[in-house]
Amino acid sequence: MAVDPAPLVARPASAESRWPDADLWQDFEDSAPDSEADALITPPTAEDMRATLAVLAARHGRPVTGRMVADHFGVSERTGRRYLTVTA
Repeated sequence: MAVDPAPLVARPASAESRWPDADLWQDFEDSAPDSEADALITPPTAEDMRATLAVLAARHGRPVTGRMVADHFGVSERTGRRYLTVTA
């Protein structure tokens, strides 16, 4: 198999493959939260978390993890771990 010694030359990019213009990024900046309910979510208080930890520990019979808290509140595991730090 012969190798062509000529350098490779990139073809000019078509209009469809160019980077989006600045207006697209401004649309993201101007957008609202996914829903009004998402914007109103507040973390539980330390008192609420202590009660939640007691219930979850009794229910599962072991130390409470961030995943358990996340499942209870319907949030991500990372947020569940953050909620755990409220009681510390």
